Amino acid sequence: MSAAPTVSIVLPTHNGAKYLRQSIESCLGQTRSDLELVVVDDASTDETPAIIGSFPDPRVVPLRNERNMGLPASLNAGFARARGEYFTWTSDDNYYAPRAVERMLDFLRSEGEGGRFVYCDFYRLVEGRIERIRLSDPPELGRENGVGPCFLYSRAVRDAVGGYDEDAFLVEDYDYWIRVSKSFPMRRLAEPLYYYRLHAGSLSAKSMGSRDAKAAASLVRLKNGLTGVEAEYREILSAVAYEEYVRGSVLARIIGRLVRNATLGNVKLHELAARSLEAPVVRGILGDFKAGKLSLAQARLAIADALGGIAPEARRGDS
Repeated sequence: MSAAPTVSIVLPTHNGAKYLRQSIESCLGQTRSDLELVVVDDASTDETPAIIGSFPDPRVVPLRNERNMGLPASLNAGFARARGEYFTWTSDDNYYAPRAVERMLDFLRSEGEGGRFVYCDFYRLVEGRIERIRLSDPPELGRENGVGPCFLYSRAVRDAVGGYDEDAFLVEDYDYWIRVSKSFPMRRLAEPLYYYRLHAGSLSAKSMGSRDAKAAASLVRLKNGLTGVEAEYREILSAVAYEEYVRGSVLARIIGRLVRNATLGNVKLHELAARSLEAPVVRGILGDFKAGKLSLAQARLAIADALGGIAPEARRGDS
């Protein structure tokens, strides 16, 4: 077996043929070449296997799930195979700047013993537009995933924190970063080193509009002790109410604009409709999860059922 690479990049993909070649090329074209790219094909049925097989570079390590396992399980499979001293992962529709790995690695090593985890600014691509996203320092994790898509961490982090939670589909990274933050400093490198493509078919787009993903984020915060049941109950209600608002008729939106910031006691008026649904059940589900009576997956499905169902891809867990 050849010497272990310095950096292992895991690239999970499921039917990602459209952008996959560019993603792979951006990994193999890094100025820091002592890396391996573990590509985990999550039971793709499109041209994905052929694209992976078209790269003769010995640094490419192809793996395949015979059935669709979902993103967190694919990440765990990839990192179980990874041999590097430092780890990262990327998506099949995004790509790195050429010096991304080199800059992150140099930054971590310059930090000495504190150099365990680095995250970077990035460019977001939306419908032909490009904008730089500047992240906070330290990352904002109390209400949202503040790490972003470009990061590098040491094997020591992986050894201490373990694998990704396979119940936390669409928020598996958010859960992981919270767990990392409890034991390791998270340093920001204020350089945009990654290109993050937001499009209709991406998991990011699905999660941004998914009440399931918002509920899952609430469960992740509860799981990690960042917040309480009542706060997350209100968070979920607000998300559902807003979703119903933007789906409403033009007249409903006009009325909504007039009242959405008004309050009745401590409750915004646009939340009252949500409270008339099965929403009170959600408080009990959150309480049972907090008490350890439900797993994250069980609580997630129970909330989805109470609030009107769950998207098929969220149940299936496609990468």
